Amino acid sequence: MRLNRSLPILWIPLIALWTFLGSIHLNRSSLILDDLVPTISYFLVSFLLVLQLQFVIGGRTEGAFVKFGSINIISLCLLISTITILLSITGNIPVDLAVILLISSLLINTILAELLSYTNQKVTGEISRKRKAWAEKTEVFVNQQKQASFNSSRERRKSIESREAWRVYLNQASIEYTNNHEIIDEISRVKDIIAYSSYFRSMKSMDDLSILKSTDDENKMIFLLKGIK
Repeated sequence: MRLNRSLPILWIPLIALWTFLGSIHLNRSSLILDDLVPTISYFLVSFLLVLQLQFVIGGRTEGAFVKFGSINIISLCLLISTITILLSITGNIPVDLAVILLISSLLINTILAELLSYTNQKVTGEISRKRKAWAEKTEVFVNQQKQASFNSSRERRKSIESREAWRVYLNQASIEYTNNHEIIDEISRVKDIIAYSSYFRSMKSMDDLSILKSTDDENKMIFLLKGIK
């Protein structure tokens, strides 16, 4: 909060109260220094409390929880100190007790403010830790998805390459082994299932294809082709 905004809201009422308290002392027939101690203490305590209240309201670093709690704590301590000095001025409480209550309100405000700040740091730290853990898990999941997608794409490419290599070989073999009706029948059968058989997604399909390409043993070829499901 800027000074020109905080001045009428916070400081003018406080200065008016200070003026009122000062006028009471000045209008008394006899001025006793001991009676001034609570008022001077109140001047100091109220100044510090209002100054802190101004910083809290105008601050941007605190979270909403800390700001709301701090404003209420400071306002309560300021109210207690104001009631205390009014009771002291009217003679309803002793001077010593008034000074103790005034100083205590300032100390209590400081202690509660520190506890509130500490609690907020713990809560904020826990939330940050959970967010970080969640972000890390999300990143791991995304990376796993990317890797799975890449592996799936790679397997699909290999499957396409395997099927294409088999088609080329089967076309060549159907020409080369025209006289062997059993081989031709197996070639026709394999051509019918090549588009959907999971066999052609495996490494075994490429190993068997290499064997077929390198052998002239027709019985072995028939055996290998019959094994394709």
